[in-house]
Amino acid sequence: VGECGRRGAYVECLNIHPAVKDELYKVMSTNLSSNVDGQIVMGLMVNPPRVGDPSYPLYKEETEGILGSLARRAEMISTAFNKLEGVTCNAVEG
Repeated sequence: VGECGRRGAYVECLNIHPAVKDELYKVMSTNLSSNVDGQIVMGLMVNPPRVGDPSYPLYKEETEGILGSLARRAEMISTAFNKLEGVTCNAVEG
C-alpha cells in the first residue's frame, strides 16, 4: 500500500470473452519479467495479513495510518481548490 519505488502489476479479467482473455494473456506474458521485490509486494497486496496473524496488528496500524494521511491530504487540497475563485472541487470520497 503506497510503497514508492516498488513495481508490480495485477490484472483481473471479468466478463471477458475467453478468446479475448487468451489474447490479453499472450500480450501481457511478453512483459513477465518483474523483479522479486515487485512479485513479493504484489503477493502481499492481494493476500494481506488476516485477523489472528502475528503481523496483523502492525499491518492494520500502518495501513490505517497511510490511508488516513492520504485522506487528510486529499481533503486539504480539495478545501484549498474550493477557496479559489472560479474553481470547484467535488467532495473527496475515497
